[in-house]
Amino acid sequence: MMAKLFVIILCLYNTTVSAREWVIEVSPRQLKMCSGQGLQRPNYFVEKCGIKNMVNLSFFTAKTFIGPYKDLETINLKNPKKWPLLTIENDGFPFIYNSRELNDMNFDIIRKEIKFVASGYPILMRDGKKTKIRKSFFSRRRCARTSVGIHSNGSMIVYVNTAATLKQVQDYFVQIGCTDAINFDGGSSTFLYLEGKKVYSSNEGRSYPNVLYWD
Repeated sequence: MMAKLFVIILCLYNTTVSAREWVIEVSPRQLKMCSGQGLQRPNYFVEKCGIKNMVNLSFFTAKTFIGPYKDLETINLKNPKKWPLLTIENDGFPFIYNSRELNDMNFDIIRKEIKFVASGYPILMRDGKKTKIRKSFFSRRRCARTSVGIHSNGSMIVYVNTAATLKQVQDYFVQIGCTDAINFDGGSSTFLYLEGKKVYSSNEGRSYPNVLYWD
């Protein structure tokens, strides 16, 4: 399945703020994760890892990502705060775990059978239904957003918006037919590269612990 890209310029309702959004539809088998040594600029992932298409991924500290996280070379499944997870199994099957589902048995399965794991917050959709979004400055703020949905046709949707609330992102996933969706780091962390070139960056000087990428 070739990646499908939709670029939309729109004016969000109830605001005069003009926003741009990118919608990339890919097969779950195309979606992968990669981490650097500490925090790295996006060009690191282009030049050192050969990645051409990517977005930012995990929330992070001054030193590294907030786990759990797993890729082909890095694994850290510690999750004391019960962050929700996006996982992609070895056979390409995607799944979003909520905090109630994260027990020792599931983590044993994740350790053995899951190829990629990243924590995000909050879950926006589960099983075809909207989740309740906690009212806060974080959720109501119109800012850049990076999120991922699982479509009813089995594809994955990578969604980047330059100015949206979490509810607006949630409504978009419902509109296009996703069954599950999760938000990742956004605001000044959001960026998008396509074909090895920067398409959008909300903070030119920021470094990142990991990225979500596709073929």
